[in-house]
Amino acid sequence: MHRLCHSLLSFGWVLAGSEELCGSRWWRRAHDGLRLQEPWSAPCPWEAGGSVWGNVRVPAESVERSWGGDEDIIITIELERSGHRFYDLDPLAETTFAQLFATNGARCAAPRRAALGAAACSRFGAGADLSGVSDMIGNKFCEHPEAKDARALFCRYPPRFYAHAGICRQYAQFCPFEELKSETNPSHIDLAVVNVDAEMFYALEECGAFKSEFWIFKVFVHWCPHCQQLMPLLYRLALRLRQAKVAFLRFGAVNCATEHALCSEQGWLGHPLLVAKYLGPDQAVHGAIEHWIDVVKDAQLRQMLPRYALPGEFPVLKLLLEHLPTNLVPTVAWADLFEAPPGPSGACPNVTALHPEHPTSMEDFVGNGWHDVERNFTVRRRMTDALIMLRHIFQEWIAPVGDDGLPRIWTYEFPASMEVEGSQAPPLLEGSLPGALGGHRVYLVYFHDCREVACFCCVFVIVGCRLLWKIHRDAWGKPRPSVSRCRISQGNVEAFSYRQLIDIEAWVALLIRNLPEAFAIQSFLRELHRALMIRVRAAQTKEGSSLCANEWKSLTSNLLASINDVGQKHFAFPSACASDTCRMWSLLHILASEGLRKERMGLESRPAQPHAMLSALRGFIDHFFKCHYCRRHFLRQYEEGSYGRQLAEESYEELVLYLWRFHTAVSTRVSALHSCVDSDRRWPPSSLCPSCWQPSDQSALWEVLSEAKAKTKEGQPTLRALEMSAMPNEAEILKFLESSFSEQMELQT
Repeated sequence: MHRLCHSLLSFGWVLAGSEELCGSRWWRRAHDGLRLQEPWSAPCPWEAGGSVWGNVRVPAESVERSWGGDEDIIITIELERSGHRFYDLDPLAETTFAQLFATNGARCAAPRRAALGAAACSRFGAGADLSGVSDMIGNKFCEHPEAKDARALFCRYPPRFYAHAGICRQYAQFCPFEELKSETNPSHIDLAVVNVDAEMFYALEECGAFKSEFWIFKVFVHWCPHCQQLMPLLYRLALRLRQAKVAFLRFGAVNCATEHALCSEQGWLGHPLLVAKYLGPDQAVHGAIEHWIDVVKDAQLRQMLPRYALPGEFPVLKLLLEHLPTNLVPTVAWADLFEAPPGPSGACPNVTALHPEHPTSMEDFVGNGWHDVERNFTVRRRMTDALIMLRHIFQEWIAPVGDDGLPRIWTYEFPASMEVEGSQAPPLLEGSLPGALGGHRVYLVYFHDCREVACFCCVFVIVGCRLLWKIHRDAWGKPRPSVSRCRISQGNVEAFSYRQLIDIEAWVALLIRNLPEAFAIQSFLRELHRALMIRVRAAQTKEGSSLCANEWKSLTSNLLASINDVGQKHFAFPSACASDTCRMWSLLHILASEGLRKERMGLESRPAQPHAMLSALRGFIDHFFKCHYCRRHFLRQYEEGSYGRQLAEESYEELVLYLWRFHTAVSTRVSALHSCVDSDRRWPPSSLCPSCWQPSDQSALWEVLSEAKAKTKEGQPTLRALEMSAMPNEAEILKFLESSFSEQMELQT
């Protein structure tokens, strides 16, 4: 369970020897309101000499003394003497900080957009010819610095990969389809999906295009694998509808790599997304959209995404199309596109094309789905990808997400009283309550972070919607909360929330501790961390603080300049990755491997504690990871403790292996989703590390592959990774990981 939940476990005293968990709770001094926090691993308060005592942290100036678990500056304070309390537990401290931080953040104003004139509306209004401006915007998308090599094929519409024979040989889904081959009207080809930037989006809105046309926007970035998979499917559907003379339904594409201000303002913070935009009078269309939302979005998705933004999965479009009026969108124009043919999808790699230099690797009993170029990847090349990832993170990924971290209740009207016993829970939540809550009375469900279902484990749930109701211990306050009164509008996209600030600070501190010295950006990270700590400390005072989006850009300007300089001087190597997902994994493996190296060598510059690294990683991915699928899957597996997370919190060796297991599970799961039965994505390939794998009996399923097995479609051939059963030799795997992601270990081997 997330440590932030611990501070809500009780209003009363918890003394040492009890079964309750202590640590990370806030204490409030009675006479002046000063708040102090327990260390992460603090013991519960204890009695001695007629008093009750407890340990608290004292904020420090540098990351070496302020973060990492066992190096905090700790003092012992007297909490109570002879029945007189000097401090009280403050389970709402984090909420108080968040509320004040959000209030102060209101000063962060977005620049006003100039009103559009009649001339602009003639260019962007309903029925306007958008071919010229769409092409210009598409070219702008492709001028992004990361739109290079294979990624350049996915930066705009019409997709560039249809003219690239090489990628067609490797992946059948990127080959031209029949409707495209036979199309002779350039307008149909160019405007099946319109490239849309911020100016065009707001122009379409202000000029009334959404009142007469129903637009679906694909929100993407060109390095996102899931966005790339969706691209040919969406384009074929859009072209089909245009060829069928469907003028009412339009498709647009927003590349958040260049339009990150628009994406942040709209709350489009996962990729890919499908966003519905219709402001017209047709109630049948509105009904179809509302049905679409109700069917596709579960409670978690409703919390994570704006109302009219949905996951960018091609099959979900069918759920919309089949409810739109057929006189507007004829069924015959699209129905057959959703009939999946048997066998592997076009997203599966051509295994023969993966091994031009070493054809025998096609028969590797583990890992034949990795390209021959894996043999040429050095640690420095992987570091190059990690450095590129860091630039993306600080330049584009870390931005306000319009979520102030305050309580939200969406669809559940609570009864007048509710006794929590065993597994009873409101329908708002999936799963069940721990038996430890039996007999306690729960008054309101409160989420410190609306995505943390684990926070329902907290017993005393006090706050509803921005403290609109005060709840008593034995009865409901009045009026009772209802769905309509508990809806909360989108937060401030020009200011970070308090929770986001805390997670940014922890992420930067992790980088300072665990980045290899070869990156040579630690001094700039320390400069940034000092500035963040000033904000954090101020946020925990009566006056509070805030962090605006434009202030963040100013704080990171020196760091970004240093990343570019270091990259040009020391990391001018070809990228080993084609996507940011791959780069993110490289960065995580490097951080863990460097932590293990520092721990073993006993260096003065110590790494973050393993549990602190995982906590920082979880917070960062929760708020700022841009791949919607990846984020949701990671958080679910993390909360479930899959792949040995508990062991990883205690040991760097286990942490290195934990990330490898997680990565392997993701790779094989994706293969199963696409029915890529001939391509084995276990890593490392047996040809690169023969001692890493031992063939095993098929009945002994490696736990890491359980998700891939569960995702295998009924009636499909067995996935190669499941058929060619093998168990890892994790001692050898660990050596291979160290030599692959730690430069010093690479030199030793």
